[in-house]
Amino acid sequence: MPITKSITIDTPAKTVWAVLYDRLENMEDYHAEVAYCELEKRAAGGYLRRMEMGDNQITELVHIDREAGTIKQGLVKHPHFKGSILTKVSEQGGATELTLEQGWEPTSAMAQGTDLAPNVEATLRQIKQTAEDAPEDIEDKLSADDTGEA
Repeated sequence: MPITKSITIDTPAKTVWAVLYDRLENMEDYHAEVAYCELEKRAAGGYLRRMEMGDNQITELVHIDREAGTIKQGLVKHPHFKGSILTKVSEQGGATELTLEQGWEPTSAMAQGTDLAPNVEATLRQIKQTAEDAPEDIEDKLSADDTGEA
């Protein structure tokens, strides 16, 4: 069953998008267990992302749709889960509503009974803090290539 959590961030959506792009490309800067993170451009708006967390190799197909305000991260390879995460971004009067919907299902005995809700909540809080503390020109640092748009 998917876990859906939302948070309001007191910054414009373009700042939140800049933070989300940075997290996609530099996950090791946001998650202590990530040893490396690599993005390969596959098609307009889509990436293959490979990460190493401890002894685990994780591969995701990431699709970015700025027009719809979504990022979908579908697990291609994970030792303990299958499924996807849908991130929704919507601006509301100068603030941004950020929603994460994590639809992961355990595929190993080790993952059975894992409560993922605290991880989703911690991720939202981290994105909020990073966006609200970001320099005003953070979105100017994005190139057209960083946006995942063709």
